[in-house]
Amino acid sequence: MGKLWAEHLVNNELVGKGDKVWMPVEVPGATYGVLETQGIASVFDPLGIEYEVFDASYEPAEIINRMTDYLIAHGSEVDAIICLGDLTAASMPKVFENIGWSPGEVPAAGYGCSVESATAVKQGYLSAGGFPFGGEQGFLTVTMLYMISEGFNVSFEIPTTAVYTTDEADQYIEYLKSIQ
Repeated sequence: MGKLWAEHLVNNELVGKGDKVWMPVEVPGATYGVLETQGIASVFDPLGIEYEVFDASYEPAEIINRMTDYLIAHGSEVDAIICLGDLTAASMPKVFENIGWSPGEVPAAGYGCSVESATAVKQGYLSAGGFPFGGEQGFLTVTMLYMISEGFNVSFEIPTTAVYTTDEADQYIEYLKSIQ
């Protein structure tokens, strides 16, 4: 997922050499953030794009406070944001409002796995949301286990991750509402 977000920012010319990308995460050191950061590094390191992982907390009000405080102090140094977690992504509208930024003023990407974060994509606070299709991942796993139990040599990989933009956000919002 991290690689996809980084590619989105680079391919859309939202970041380039010498830029700094700020990456708030709810749980520093958690596997998802570590792996996402590795994916981001694989894109940014060769291009000379700097990035910083930031402990935003796991409690929603604290996330908004910490992110707001950081951007008040360092916002002029931040060229883009990648939210390493759905809670940080969902907090972007409030954080931008707190510091007086309009949607899209600083490009941001991150998870879009909740109605709140998908709405942030729709409103332009996030230029791209990531969706791992968690339920589908589980279904495919069950199918593959069944195939293995029937003697099949299951040797295929099915990516279940997508990055979506403002134009596609409504589809994800409706999907998320249907599975709540």
